[in-house]
Amino acid sequence: LKADDVVTQLQKIVLGANPAIVASGDFTIFVGKDKAIAYQIALANRNLFKEGDSLKVYGTDINIVGVTGLTGTDKIVAGRASHLIAGTDLTSDLDTASLEYSVETKQFYMDFQWALGVNVAFPDEFILASEKA
Repeated sequence: LKADDVVTQLQKIVLGANPAIVASGDFTIFVGKDKAIAYQIALANRNLFKEGDSLKVYGTDINIVGVTGLTGTDKIVAGRASHLIAGTDLTSDLDTASLEYSVETKQFYMDFQWALGVNVAFPDEFILASEKA
């Protein structure tokens, strides 16, 4: 994918989405960090992006978020950010939590380990796009 194609691709996602969901105020496009950087470069090459600007689909108020989990996958996920639910398995992992006190430093040290995942509340309101599709 050429960098300039990223701008067009993201604009097409907004245009192809349900207008009511786009107008919700929290419609967001999630891309890999690699695609987010390519998008910034494409805008910079067109003199449309300056350092410190928040990343938005050009010509709209739609946020773009670069996430590590999508990097290198060529996938784009778009939908209402408020419909993404973060979950953990803390209940099953309470035995991996530890709390220790150091007499030498007079500090408490905590160590917690758990899995973290994200799920979609209303899958029919999300778009999953791919360059290969």
